[in-house]
Amino acid sequence: TAITFTGNLSIAENTATGAELGTFSTTDADTGDTFTYTSSNTTAFTFDNNKLKLNATLDYETTTSLTTTITVTDGNSHTFNKDFTFTITDTNDITPSNIQLSTTTIADNTTAGIVIATLTATDADTTGETITYTLGGTDATSFTISGNQ
Repeated sequence: TAITFTGNLSIAENTATGAELGTFSTTDADTGDTFTYTSSNTTAFTFDNNKLKLNATLDYETTTSLTTTITVTDGNSHTFNKDFTFTITDTNDITPSNIQLSTTTIADNTTAGIVIATLTATDADTTGETITYTLGGTDATSFTISGNQ
């Protein structure tokens, strides 16, 4: 007996609860058997016949993978188990926060083009990535941003 999964073992963290992740099929020496599938991780997964569906809200920042044992039972109550690990992939779903400016004071008659401050921000999704800053408001045309300066 063998269990085969047709689908993707990677799941984006913004995948909707109830989404179909793939299908399972079974080969068995007995011809004509019908098969029932169950998951050991019923918090994360559910079955609709042989279709595996997501049963949880995913968050990459909390959990990066889910493991389950799939059990297939044939018409004669014989069972076979196989472990599967699904990788949760990160999506940019968290808005940057904690935006800070290194100084809010500018000396009178400061020369145009001189760096007057450095910007920093926090974003749990952008480890190793660049945060892009833009200016807004009535005085935005008086300043420019290059990188984080």
